[in-house]
Amino acid sequence: MLKSSTLILLLCCLSLTISAQQTYQLPPQEIINIVDAARPPSLQFNDDATVALVLYRSEMPSIAEIAAPELRLAGLRINPRNNGPSRGNYFVGAGVRTLADTVVHRISGLPTTVRLGNTVWSPDEKYVAMTNSTETGIELWLLDVTKASAKRLGDINCNAAIGNPIAWAADSKSLLIRAVPPKRSTPPTPSFVPAGPTVQENLGKKSPARTYQDLLKNASDEIVFEYHATAQLLKITLDGKFTPFATPGIITNASYSPDGKYVMVRRVHKPYSYLVTLGSFPTAVEIYTADGKLVKTIADIPLQESVPTGFNAVPNGPRSHAWRPDQAACIAWVEAQDGGDPKAKADIRDRVYVQDAPFTAPPREVFATKLRYGGITWGTDNFALAYESWWAFRREVTTVFDPSGSATPRILFDRSSEDTYTDPGNPELTRNTYHKYTLQPDQNGEVVMFGDGASDEGERPFVDMLNINTGKTRRLWRSEAPFYEVPFSMIAGNNLITTRQSTEKPANYFVRNLTSGELKQITYNPHPYPQLAGLKKQVLKFYRADSIEM
Repeated sequence: MLKSSTLILLLCCLSLTISAQQTYQLPPQEIINIVDAARPPSLQFNDDATVALVLYRSEMPSIAEIAAPELRLAGLRINPRNNGPSRGNYFVGAGVRTLADTVVHRISGLPTTVRLGNTVWSPDEKYVAMTNSTETGIELWLLDVTKASAKRLGDINCNAAIGNPIAWAADSKSLLIRAVPPKRSTPPTPSFVPAGPTVQENLGKKSPARTYQDLLKNASDEIVFEYHATAQLLKITLDGKFTPFATPGIITNASYSPDGKYVMVRRVHKPYSYLVTLGSFPTAVEIYTADGKLVKTIADIPLQESVPTGFNAVPNGPRSHAWRPDQAACIAWVEAQDGGDPKAKADIRDRVYVQDAPFTAPPREVFATKLRYGGITWGTDNFALAYESWWAFRREVTTVFDPSGSATPRILFDRSSEDTYTDPGNPELTRNTYHKYTLQPDQNGEVVMFGDGASDEGERPFVDMLNINTGKTRRLWRSEAPFYEVPFSMIAGNNLITTRQSTEKPANYFVRNLTSGELKQITYNPHPYPQLAGLKKQVLKFYRADSIEM
C-alpha cells in the first residue's frame, strides 16, 4: 500500500504534468504545404482594362493575429492597437501590369512588410489610394500607377473601425479621409465597477426582440466605443498636406457628389442603445460644401429599436440616402409607407424621393413600389431600373422608369426569385462623364447582362444583350464544359475579360473576343495544389460481411 506522502508526491507530479505549458504541434509537412500554398493574386483593372493592379493575398492568419486584443462594441470588432477591424483579409504585396504585358512591376516605395487594404482608384485612374495596417496605426498610402511607385501621405492614421475610410475628390487632386483625431488622448480604461444601475424603460409599446452580437452593455462600453469610433475628417492633397473638414464625430460614411461640389456625411449620435447595433443608432445625414461648410441636414434618423420583425421589414422613415451617380449633385432616398411592417396592409410600400442641389426646393417623388424597395440602377436623366421584391411570394419585379416623370413606368421582369433557371442576370455598368458607374443603353436600346446561368448541367455563366424596349434578349456567349468561365468585364472591341478554370486547370484571367471567339490568356497562375492534381471525386461501394451494400 502506498504511503500518504508518496501519494501526495505522485499527485503533485501529475498536476504539474497536466498544467505545464504546451507548444503548438505541426502536422506532417505534406499537410503544411497544402494549407500554406500561395493563393493566386487578385487583379483590379482600370475602366478600359489597359492596366491592372496586382494584389497578392495573405495566407492563413498567424497565431499572433488571432490572439491580438479585440473590442466588441455596438456590433463592431475593433483592434484597439491600430483602430481598425480586429479581423480582416489583407494584401501582402502589390504590383502593376498592363493588359498587353504579362510582366508584373513591383511597386517601389512600400515597406518590406505590408498589410494593404481599402484600395480605391482615383476618378482619373492615375492613382490608387490604399491603407497599410501596422501594429500601432493604419497608414494612408498613394500609388502612382504610371510610375509603379508608392508613398505615404502625411503622418496621420486612418480610423478604419467602421469600414473603408477613403473617399476621392471628383478632380482626383485630393482625398477625404476618416482619421484618428490628432492629439487624441490615451485610451479609456474599461470600468468593471458600475457607477449605478443600467436602466432601460418600457414605454408601453410593442417592440420585437432581435438577438445581436457584441452590443454595448453599460456606460463604460459607451465611453470606449466613442473613443475608438470617433473620427476627424481630413482633406488631404497629393503632397500630403491636410486640413480638418467639419467637426469630429462617429462618422460612418463621407462621399463627394459626382460634380465634387458637395460632401454627404453620415454622423451617428446619442442616445446609443444596448438592444441594437451601430447601424440602428440615431444618424444625421448632413450636406457640406467641398470646403467644409454645412449646407443642410437632410435627415436626422432616430434610434431604430422597434423595427418590425420578419422578412421585408424595414425602419420607418427615410433611409438609404445616396448620391445619384447620373446627376451632378442630387440626393436620393426611400421612405416606407407601411411603417416598415410587412404585416401591415398597404397599396404602396415605399416611395423614392430625390432632392437637387442647393437642397432648398422640396423633395420630389420619382418612383413608388407595391412591393418592398430593393434598389435602383441609375442610367440617364430619363432612364433607370428599379427593383422591388416580396419574400412571402418569392416575387421580384424589375421596372423601367423615367426619373424625370415624363413616361409611365413599365415592368421589365416579374418573376420568382426561386426560378434560377430563368434569371436574366445583372446589367453591366459603364462610367459616365462624372466617372460614376451607370447603366447606359446603346443606340438600339440594348444593355449587356451578365448571369450565373443556372441549368440542369450546373452553372453556365453567360453574356446577353437585353433590349430594354422589348424585353427580348440575344445570347453573345455562354460558358461550356469542361470549363467554368465567368464574365468579369466588357472592354473595347467586343472583348470580354473572364476568369476560366476546370477540374484540371487553375483559375486564370483571359480575354475572349465575342466576335471571333479568339481566347487569349493574360495570367499564368500555377496549380496551387499540384500534389492534388488529378484527384477526382468517386463513389466507393462495398459489401459488409452480412452482404448489405454500402
